[in-house]
Amino acid sequence: MRLSRVIQSVGPGERLVERGDRHWTLREMDARRVPGARAATCLICESTEVIRRLWNYPDDWRELGDLELATLCEGSAR
Repeated sequence: MRLSRVIQSVGPGERLVERGDRHWTLREMDARRVPGARAATCLICESTEVIRRLWNYPDDWRELGDLELATLCEGSAR
């Protein structure tokens, strides 16, 4: 079984990872104009099946490995 890996950088501030059959695009967004925002920024985890907004995520998320990022996105549904 193949572990998660970085495929490419998809844009400024974005990161693309895959784990199994699921591909995640991650990007940090300014949330200051989002009604009910819990913080000034959020991390968006997007796949073809779901989009998740994470309010609590590591400041150094760009430095995390693929497995940690995929786990972060997948675990946010709980």
